[in-house]
Amino acid sequence: MVAPNLIENPAAAAVAAASVAIDFTRYVSTTGSNATGDGSISKPYLTIAFAIASIPAHGNSYSVWANERWTIHCEPGRYVEAGPIIFRQGLRRSLRLYGDGAVVEASVELHNDKADYPDGVLFDPTLVPVPWGPPTNVIPTCCFELAGESGGMEGGLPANNLIVLGRLLYKVDSVGLGVISPQFWFLKFVQLMAGMEMEGFVGGGMSVTVEIEGSSLINENLGWDGVGAGGGFFLKAHNSQLRSTIGPFCTILETDSCRYLDVDRTLDFSGGAVAGSVIGSAVTDQVAIIDCCFAGAIYNFGAAAGANVLLIDDTSLERLIAQGFTLTNIVFQPTNRLLRQNRTLLIATALLQTDKMVFADATGGAFSLTLPDPSLYRLNTLTVYKTDATVNAVTMLPFAAETITGLALLTVQGQAVNYYTDGTNWFAA
Repeated sequence: MVAPNLIENPAAAAVAAASVAIDFTRYVSTTGSNATGDGSISKPYLTIAFAIASIPAHGNSYSVWANERWTIHCEPGRYVEAGPIIFRQGLRRSLRLYGDGAVVEASVELHNDKADYPDGVLFDPTLVPVPWGPPTNVIPTCCFELAGESGGMEGGLPANNLIVLGRLLYKVDSVGLGVISPQFWFLKFVQLMAGMEMEGFVGGGMSVTVEIEGSSLINENLGWDGVGAGGGFFLKAHNSQLRSTIGPFCTILETDSCRYLDVDRTLDFSGGAVAGSVIGSAVTDQVAIIDCCFAGAIYNFGAAAGANVLLIDDTSLERLIAQGFTLTNIVFQPTNRLLRQNRTLLIATALLQTDKMVFADATGGAFSLTLPDPSLYRLNTLTVYKTDATVNAVTMLPFAAETITGLALLTVQGQAVNYYTDGTNWFAA
């Protein structure tokens, strides 16, 4: 259960703001009343929209914003709301929609507007006064949260939770928001029936990270329309069902024990451009997909061209292959040894990270083989075997400027050389 309301005392709020979050709750029930209710647990409001409207204005002062979290607590029931439910983000006010077996028959929109900032000025973290600004600022800035009561499962879907039948949309309303701190959304024991999207993104340098736990995203998309520049949309998910299509413009930072539907970087919605969209992990040396299952038909990871690093563990990779996943433009991290392959080559070829045993046939003439990027191959061994009886040489070339210590020229039939790397240079044995 959510903690009881604290007395809404501005002075008390200002004192507490420097160290702890201040929780305020507005209760909503299908048996409540907007006319006679006061938002308390004993006299709840009837509608979510009315409860949001009851949150007092913050004024144009950082001192009254403090470190507040406002929760709209929906008791069990079905809430039929007129139009979208709109949460407006006031700086340092965390807004939370909490459901205890609640079904919301409306879309939920999270808005960021220039008017929500003090005096309508652009937000610059370096100008925020103490105790809310640097150097003592330890308060998270912008946060939206959707949460349910528990993680119980019924029929493969979370139960006793918050179910939103409309889409979840994040929207930037005003041009020229300037520098905005990273935004964070949290979803816990939530079921979204129409996906999650971000659109109208115009602030320079802003990013949104969505962290999902024990939740289901069903139908539609999890992504950004690509309008604007300078930001990003990032995903973290744990023990969840990602039954929406991931993409476009969504970077998978980390997912574990999740069920994927489709991952498609080629999608486009709300006028966004496809060029430059990336699905994959921007974090090096960190597995982004761990112990996950796949049930869809489309898996387009990474940008449309070039080598894209897919950070995935072998268990998830094996399941992904079973869905018909192909290797186009994909580079695997060194721990992914599952897809190592043997193949026969007759012409000059750039070897792949997935190559294990290469049978070189120089019957038609001498040719060269270019070794893979050593930084991506350091845990593997590559073997090259000359199969033909001619004197035509098979020459091994480095990926870039690294050295090859040992035999780099195969001229005799049956000659086999193993190539190892320390991540920087190659060694033949």
